[in-house]
Amino acid sequence: MKLVFIELLKNLFNKPVTVNFPYETEGLNRPERYRGIHVVDQEKCIGCRRCARECPVEVIEMVPLTPEEKAKRKDKKKFKPVFHLAGCIFCGVCEDVCPVNCINLTNNIPNPTENTSELVVA
Repeated sequence: MKLVFIELLKNLFNKPVTVNFPYETEGLNRPERYRGIHVVDQEKCIGCRRCARECPVEVIEMVPLTPEEKAKRKDKKKFKPVFHLAGCIFCGVCEDVCPVNCINLTNNIPNPTENTSELVVA
């Protein structure tokens, strides 16, 4: 018991090892190749559905374009990818299989939330 008390006194005034995430992100040392939130360039996307087919956890949904979105495009693209990050394992397969490189995984961390609709990237 005496050793525990001595250890407690040693560490009582030390700075905490952890950070107050998500309010403080300074001190989070992410590796160079960290894979975080997806960014999709919808203008480059051709709607080929490869990302959705190859996703190992099937969190990419191909949704039809609205008539307004179709009118803005010159090609015959009919679908766009929507990423549900609540189930994503951030493996990067979608980024690797995209033939036009319109999907990029940033090093941004998704904010924790109880509302899964906030974890959707369209």
